[in-house]
Amino acid sequence: MKKLLTLTTTLLLFFTVTASTYAVGLGISPSRVLNENLVKGTSFESEVIISRNEAAADLSFTVQSEGDIEGWATTEFGDTFTIPEGVQRFPVKVKINVPTDAANGEYDGAIRFVSSPAQVAGEEEGSAIAISVNALLDVSLTVSGDQLLEYTITGLSIPTIEEGWEMQLIVSINNTGNVQAAPTKIELAFFDMMKEVELSNTVMEDFSGIDKIAPFSQGDFILPLENNFEVGQYWLVVKVYQEGELLKEKEVAFEVVEKGSIEEKGELLELKTNTENPEVGEVVKVEGVFSNTGVANIIGKLIVEVEKDGKIIDVIESSKTGVSIGEEETFSIFFEPEQDGLYTLKGYVEFSGKNTAEKLLELDVGGEGGTLIDKTAGKPLFIIVLVAVLVAAGTFAYLKFGKKKKRKRK
Repeated sequence: MKKLLTLTTTLLLFFTVTASTYAVGLGISPSRVLNENLVKGTSFESEVIISRNEAAADLSFTVQSEGDIEGWATTEFGDTFTIPEGVQRFPVKVKINVPTDAANGEYDGAIRFVSSPAQVAGEEEGSAIAISVNALLDVSLTVSGDQLLEYTITGLSIPTIEEGWEMQLIVSINNTGNVQAAPTKIELAFFDMMKEVELSNTVMEDFSGIDKIAPFSQGDFILPLENNFEVGQYWLVVKVYQEGELLKEKEVAFEVVEKGSIEEKGELLELKTNTENPEVGEVVKVEGVFSNTGVANIIGKLIVEVEKDGKIIDVIESSKTGVSIGEEETFSIFFEPEQDGLYTLKGYVEFSGKNTAEKLLELDVGGEGGTLIDKTAGKPLFIIVLVAVLVAAGTFAYLKFGKKKKRKRK
């Protein structure tokens, strides 16, 4: 009888844990990252989707890299992140950094997403089983000394501009190589609206002041051009070369409109960092979320002024990026504090000679339980609460004692 009872209890526990694990089960897609064209010191990103069966509560994760790539990997959120309640499929960009001293060879490892212990759904309080589930992303890498320049031109365009505005040719690039990518020569020929009269032509080969596209990424190579055109519609024939090889040829239509006819508006929605308590020498990723709220495409960049002890110690700019009408874009810069203390980060987006309203962050570097304070959100919460309490107390006192005084006067 005792053996039967023990067996029954064991089976019950087994099925309970099995059913509970299924309830909070995780999946990851794709389940493997493969890159065979890496060089020392490079990094690349790969997006995966973490899915779960049950989304009734927030689910927090820590990120661990193991095997040959231990310490090489992180995510766009840092080493911890939370999937919010109600979200079943959650995209995560995994970033792998190859050390500069990595030896050539093959590296096999994994990135493990470990959840915080969760209470089994449906169990009574006090008897629930706390379990931790995780998802595993296999990683296979090959590091060599071979540099691979490999990219494609996915688009060529010129946004509509007003008279006097700077013209910009946007060369969209998909870089699948392991080094930075950029054209070596671009030929431009401008024509009238009917494509019958050639208005001007030029060959450009010096791109030293333009940001290249990072390895294993997509981005816009933005070429500034003079705008000497009157109001009207025009054509541009573009030829893009890489060391004598023609990569792309396209006819691009564009328009110049009267001054004041384009309403360009944008808003910096948020300024944030990937960490709330950085240490000296730790690279801090600062992101600005920008929204194009106007009626024209925008090309902009994030500018962050870094202040310490009341002095500006650095000004950091992101690369220029195009933002379509009604779309949002996240600009990124990187900041490395050299001393402990309180830093103020003042960020804004610059576009078409305009600046958005500023966003301010205070970052406590090396502090105990460092804090990240968004000063644009108002004063710290405790001050707001204190003011609210004082206002409520004053109102109560007035209603209670003020009315009494009025009664006495009567």
